[in-house]
Amino acid sequence: MEPVNGDGVPVAADTTALRRARATDVRADGSVKKAPFLPRTERRDADGLSVSIERADLAEIHRQLYVAPNKVVVSIEVNQVRALSLDVIANPTDADPSHALITGIPDRETHLAECERKAEELAERARLYQFPEA
Repeated sequence: MEPVNGDGVPVAADTTALRRARATDVRADGSVKKAPFLPRTERRDADGLSVSIERADLAEIHRQLYVAPNKVVVSIEVNQVRALSLDVIANPTDADPSHALITGIPDRETHLAECERKAEELAERARLYQFPEA
């Protein structure tokens, strides 16, 4: 499979990024809480938050990677990420040729308030995602 872009290349603005979340991170009205967009502690997300760029030819791969008990998938448009002065950079892997990273979120350990605000802003723009029928 061809990667979306080479490693480190910005992802096209008119694409959709997918991220796995806990089912409890989506409210009854479908709005998304900030938790899926908070970097993990101990700088485990220092490179960025993992996402997959939606591609019809990779839908089955993404379904296998993302669908799990008590989990859901949320989506956000790349242009909405960039509107927050963040970026989405290609980071293809063998398992996911369209893997990418949301970069620019402030460090959780040293800038918690700013980190939480960016997570809230991302969550406000995110939506619950449903994979197309197989």
